[in-house]
Amino acid sequence: MKITSYLVIFFITMFSNVAIAQYCTSDTRFTELDYFTANEISSIEDVTFATNVTDGLGITQDLDFDIYFPSATSETLTGRPFVLLLHGGGFQSGNRSLMTDYCIEFAKKGFVAATMDYRKGWDTSIPVDQVRAGYRVQQDVYAALRYIVEHAAVVDIDTS
Repeated sequence: MKITSYLVIFFITMFSNVAIAQYCTSDTRFTELDYFTANEISSIEDVTFATNVTDGLGITQDLDFDIYFPSATSETLTGRPFVLLLHGGGFQSGNRSLMTDYCIEFAKKGFVAATMDYRKGWDTSIPVDQVRAGYRVQQDVYAALRYIVEHAAVVDIDTS
């Protein structure tokens, strides 16, 4: 009997907190709801942020990203948050276009979102090479973040 009472109190407490939850902003910007329409989203595509060589493979490639954000005519907020999205593919396949729809969805909520290329490929006969491939991706992500911080004013990103 006592356990049942505690369970009832627990569930009432849990669900009453959900009922009184509030957004941290006065509007629905940066929430799960769309703040902008798809027509109000702008993009800058094929921005080269680095040129690197894939270790062991000797392939030099330009690394690009695409940036999506609310258009200047629709957005009044300055200093927007930034989200960087990476595609999957086990360091062997995939490309940034796989994340375009996700970037647009983030932009519709008020974020600046980008999707990037990274160096792919590793020798499957060398087990440690997959670890090296992961490290190369990490280096490429850092390069992209350095680039976006240096050019934050272009799309009005709050780097803090």
